[in-house]
Amino acid sequence: NMMAPTRHFPDWFGRTVAVLGARVVGTAVTTTLLADGVAVDVYDDHAAVVSATLKDLEGLGARICSPPTDWKAALADIQAIIPSPGVPPTHAAFAAASELDIPIVGDLDLAGSFIGSRSVIGITGTNGKTTVTQLI
Repeated sequence: NMMAPTRHFPDWFGRTVAVLGARVVGTAVTTTLLADGVAVDVYDDHAAVVSATLKDLEGLGARICSPPTDWKAALADIQAIIPSPGVPPTHAAFAAASELDIPIVGDLDLAGSFIGSRSVIGITGTNGKTTVTQLI
């Protein structure tokens, strides 16, 4: 008798989300969502720079999409947008998402699905993160 797998994102299971950016964070988000049964459309405005990564993500089951001229049409069936930290807040996808009432979910919010009720300490800043981490 096998138990059903725990879904971290049950509302998105079998549905599609858009990940903006395919560098470190976007790749981690995409692989995590795919493993949880979520379909992922990946967009990167600098696809030539990350072409090998995009090919790898496509091999895992992500759909690689060219940035559209009409973001509203491209996002019509999307459940959420998860932008990488480097995507500027002025990106056209955000305005389209707002018009379509599509939630924009940050990578840290997404990580919260795995944390549950455990305590977390966040260390941010330009200088001193390693030192502070070692002190903790």
